[in-house]
Amino acid sequence: MHSSLGNGLNRPSTILLLAIVALVGYQSLANRAAPPTLSPAVVATVNLDQVFKGLNVKTKADNDLKVLATDLNDKALGKEKELKQLKADLDDHQPGSPAYQQIEQKAVLAAEQYKGFMDFCKAKIDIEQGRTLRRIYLDIKKAAQQMADSNGYDIVFVDDSQAELPTAGQEETNRQISARRMLYVSRRIDITDALVVEMNKGQAPAGAAAGAAPTTKTP
Repeated sequence: MHSSLGNGLNRPSTILLLAIVALVGYQSLANRAAPPTLSPAVVATVNLDQVFKGLNVKTKADNDLKVLATDLNDKALGKEKELKQLKADLDDHQPGSPAYQQIEQKAVLAAEQYKGFMDFCKAKIDIEQGRTLRRIYLDIKKAAQQMADSNGYDIVFVDDSQAELPTAGQEETNRQISARRMLYVSRRIDITDALVVEMNKGQAPAGAAAGAAPTTKTP
């Protein structure tokens, strides 16, 4: 019986069948393990600083901030004038007199209010600038994604290779160099101008009037 089985396994046809089964099994395993074939990524770059400078909405936002800053500055000058007048009034009274003490208290209060108002102005301008930059940056991201979807770009990088490296000490220079991600970018893949044109469609010209300033409540 054993001899019959051994003879069967030695037949050429049996050996060939086993080889085919093994080969098919190997190919099936190889097909499952093989990674998908990826085509080369299509890359584009954007000079973010140039985009900000070229956007009509950024120019309008800057003009709005200037109007707001002028309004706050006028109010600050009024408070400063009031404070100077109180200090001048002190010279017209005898130090220590009831009238002098009354004006002095007003001057101290006015000085505190003036300082508080100046701190408020600085914080208000800083917050408005931050909100403006954030809003425009998110708009740029959205526009870049839409342009990438329309043109088949897989990645849109921010090109920091053209930014000037400021003259500074060793520590700051090292920080600036470490923050850079690109050494050179070909103009062939730069879409900065196209992105600016696309985002400016339907917007007011860059030189248009700014319109009303952002509403602000002052103390």
